[in-house]
Amino acid sequence: IVCNSRFPGDPSALPELQGPKVDGTLLRDALTDPSAGLFERSEVRLLPEAEAPEAIAAIDDFFGTAEADDTLLFYYSGHGRSRNRQLFLCVGNTRVERLNSTAVPESTLSDVISGSFAQVKIVILDCCHSGVFKGGDIVEGLSGNGRFVIAATSATDRANDAGVRGQPSPFTKALVDGLLSDALDRDGDLTVDLDDLFTYLSNVKFDGHEPHRKFDGAGAVPIARRSPKSVAAPMESLSPSTRPDRAEQTA
Repeated sequence: IVCNSRFPGDPSALPELQGPKVDGTLLRDALTDPSAGLFERSEVRLLPEAEAPEAIAAIDDFFGTAEADDTLLFYYSGHGRSRNRQLFLCVGNTRVERLNSTAVPESTLSDVISGSFAQVKIVILDCCHSGVFKGGDIVEGLSGNGRFVIAATSATDRANDAGVRGQPSPFTKALVDGLLSDALDRDGDLTVDLDDLFTYLSNVKFDGHEPHRKFDGAGAVPIARRSPKSVAAPMESLSPSTRPDRAEQTA
């Protein structure tokens, strides 16, 4: 879970954000919630206010050390900048005139994911232009074998920040609400899968943008768990059949 709210490398071009200050903690707590979560707290790494070398190293380590039966979830909240039809995830030292060397380029993230042995890789992006990968409105550039991408916006839209200090970004708030309770377990198997989650997100009213997705195959990948008492609501393990120890990890 990578969150950047401050960008001291270029504060005039990348103003401070409020949502990312709390987005990561709320998402971590939802993913590890005792009743709805599918992850153990020890499986989730929160990386706040990182600079490019630290973020890229953490991403490389996360995907590079995974095993074939792992299900991985990568999340980013912060500024996204688009240049030459490519998305850049902005971090602490990012300078907009030097995005290739000071941000996390889409191409770098995609290459790292490609090298992972994990069979299921989930990528969730809460930033402006998050659907821009390779110029595709449905994040085509991050598509590939075993990949499931959910983006807060299209290639041209801007994601909304929190309205006040201490509140999460609107998209991440909806994501967390969906994981904890609001996304429906539509087939009654006591889990919420990625299709269930995106169906919920696509019906949330955001101001000026809507979520996009690119799934490699069916989105029947569990992401949250539901109790028998909840009639069609969210949350089960990111992989009920792979719940053993290292089966679910998040960064």
